[in-house]
Amino acid sequence: MRYLTKDTVAEQAKRQPPNIEPQLSDELRILERAILEGAENVILWVVLVLDSLYKLARIEPVVTGEKLIACVKQLPWDLNKFYSQMVGELANTVSKSALGTARVVLMWIHVANRVQGFTLKEL
Repeated sequence: MRYLTKDTVAEQAKRQPPNIEPQLSDELRILERAILEGAENVILWVVLVLDSLYKLARIEPVVTGEKLIACVKQLPWDLNKFYSQMVGELANTVSKSALGTARVVLMWIHVANRVQGFTLKEL
């Protein structure tokens, strides 16, 4: 597993096209710093943050560097809190009957897994 470090981010920065506007370049450095600080060498957190940024870019007509930085800074830094936020968002977007069905299925999977573990194929 490859961890996110300042060196790996620096490698990626070297691949960045040289013709980026100076203001955007500064905003990208701030965004990079915010992601590195929040990641604390946990790549899963970075993946979840990038997914959040992608969702923001899909729903906003124009996404500025400032909006991206604000998005990263308002996200939970703890994975458990991040998951709780995601579940809360899911609960707000899915119908109550679908949510109830998902809850029952997950409870059965949890109970069955305690009796006998599942293989990836069985799941």
